[in-house]
Amino acid sequence: MEKELKLHENEKRILKALEKKKFASIEELQKLTGLVKDAVEKATLWAKLKGVIKVKEETEEFVELTEEGLEYAEKGLPEKILLKLVNEGKRSIEDLKKIMKNFQIALIWVRKNDWIKIENGSLFLTEKGRNVLNKRIPEEEILLELKSGRKKVKEFSEKALERLLKRKLVKKKIEKKKEISLTDLGKKIIPNLKLKEEIGQLTPNLILSEEWKKKSFRPYDVHLPVPKIYPGKKHFLTQVIEYIRKIWLEMGFKEMSGPIIEVSFWNFDAL
Repeated sequence: MEKELKLHENEKRILKALEKKKFASIEELQKLTGLVKDAVEKATLWAKLKGVIKVKEETEEFVELTEEGLEYAEKGLPEKILLKLVNEGKRSIEDLKKIMKNFQIALIWVRKNDWIKIENGSLFLTEKGRNVLNKRIPEEEILLELKSGRKKVKEFSEKALERLLKRKLVKKKIEKKKEISLTDLGKKIIPNLKLKEEIGQLTPNLILSEEWKKKSFRPYDVHLPVPKIYPGKKHFLTQVIEYIRKIWLEMGFKEMSGPIIEVSFWNFDAL
């Protein structure tokens, strides 16, 4: 019962919400308790430290289309569009520049993939270019898959996905998923839990109305970890000056004070 007395009202709500569930996510606990996400996060952390719940964390990577990636998913990759135009007989570089919006990008990739050869200012398909002309390359497959929404990274070819990431046609998003469940201690104290409003801070109104007499005060556990506090410290230059002063004083020199501005005689001639 001692543990139960030290539980915050929000922690009790979470324990009650988990009573009939094997585990729940932060989002599920929000709905079940009526608390905001930040309150649920804090309460689960406190409850975990007190040993009444356990938290299992998993990290998942998702990938989704960028604005440019969506454009290519709908209209096609520039390099594939260029291949089709060349196959249709449009071979002049100057003419293709006028026809294609992303000609330079397309030219870079068709040459990099060895799909095109250039002769006398004209483009011609290579054997590799003919082979991919009417086939979908892995990058196209990924773009089309992502049109319907984000997908898990592990669903796609690593090499093709890496190429799309370098071209900034897709972007990665990392999502942390938490599964929260009761410990044996948590299950043990649930039957004795009572949800009631507690006073966390006395206000003038509570004192004047004497409402505090009818309510319970929230207990505080002084053994719980607290945030680190970094107090102010001396400036680095002050520390250096004090360090040098200490050395000279230990050598037998005496410290003297003088004016803020000194005449040139004492600063130069006398020295």
